[in-house]
Amino acid sequence: MAELGQLLDEAKATITGGRQSQYGSPEDSFAKIAAYWSIYLKRRVEPREVAEMMTLFKIARMQGQKPHRDNYLDACGYLSIAADRMLAPPVYTKLGLDAIATKFADNNAEVEGDIRHGERRA
Repeated sequence: MAELGQLLDEAKATITGGRQSQYGSPEDSFAKIAAYWSIYLKRRVEPREVAEMMTLFKIARMQGQKPHRDNYLDACGYLSIAADRMLAPPVYTKLGLDAIATKFADNNAEVEGDIRHGERRA
């Protein structure tokens, strides 16, 4: 049996070490995810909500499969990121919601223009 708090220590090591070197800062990563989800859902999604929904994803995995410690580890990490970094008002990076939404709108206008002129895109 593990020592009480061992999972929390592992979650801290994960979110402050290896995962940051793989995926960058959680603020930047979750802001990008929030931007894409906002476009897809057609409503604003905050980076904190990304952390919360990813936690729910892990909880669903815990209930639908044989329990794996990794799901608990990841859920603790997502909640820690949300609590420690995302309770304040969000700060969007240059690749955040506004930039992606503008690019999406520009691309849609271009596609609609092609359709009006009878052109097909490859």
